[in-house]
This record gives sequence, structure tokens and C-alpha cells, in this order.
Amino acid sequence: MSDSHTGFDSRTFTGGALTGAGFVAAGMVGALQAAANANERAWADWDRVRLEAALTLSELLKNHAIERAETAETELMSSSVSQ
Repeated sequence: MSDSHTGFDSRTFTGGALTGAGFVAAGMVGALQAAANANERAWADWDRVRLEAALTLSELLKNHAIERAETAETELMSSSVSQ
């Protein structure tokens, strides 16, 4: 018991805070471990051929987007010049 008029016991409070922090930390570690396991399972069946195909598709999509942007820019510039 403390001499405070509120009856606040700092040792009990500190013990409770440390216990609570431990539970929060354990929950976070568990969630991170579950996420890591899910990520590992998601990539487990990806082999080199699939990865290369995904990369090729990504490059094609990027190049297509660049071509569309360049075409739109050219059309915009030619329409503003003719006005």
C-alpha cells in the first residue's frame, strides 16, 4: 500500500503494464509469423518459368502503358499546335 491519498500502488501498476506489454508483443509476433507463413505458402509453387512469364508480362504491360502515354502526348501536342 502506498502513502498516496489515491491508494495508487506503482509496483502493481508496473507489473500490470509489463504483463500487458508482453501480451501485446506476443500477439504481434504471432501475427507476423502467420503473415510470413502465408507469404511462404503463396510463393511455394512459383518456379523459374512462372516467374519469368510474370516478369515478361509486367514488362509488356509497362511498355504498352508508355506507348499509350507517348501517343496521347503526341496527339495533345499536335492538337494544341493546330489551334
